[in-house]
Amino acid sequence: MGRGNEAGTCARRLPDRLKFTSDLPQALADADFVQENAPERPELKVKLFADIDDATPPEAIIASSSSGITMSEMQVQCRRPERTVIGHPFNPPHVIPLVEVVGGTKTAPETIR
Repeated sequence: MGRGNEAGTCARRLPDRLKFTSDLPQALADADFVQENAPERPELKVKLFADIDDATPPEAIIASSSSGITMSEMQVQCRRPERTVIGHPFNPPHVIPLVEVVGGTKTAPETIR
């Protein structure tokens, strides 16, 4: 069959692959990578990063789309800050498929790589 059919098949299976929950620990329990996109409020991002850090497996990378708050500031309450980075897409992302990756003072070099 043609591409149209493949796309339709994928779209029909998508609901089987999605899960919805308002429970942060449950949502992140098996995450390999988390992309945070909360509003640019330092106090919110610091708490959210600490909560995400507590809820994810130790090897998961936690990224933020922040463009105005440094990773050093956001990772201050994380127990494992070495796995946190800024992962900010270039705009417009559908035209420029690049992501800026920036660590904080406690980010491990391998996380940036």
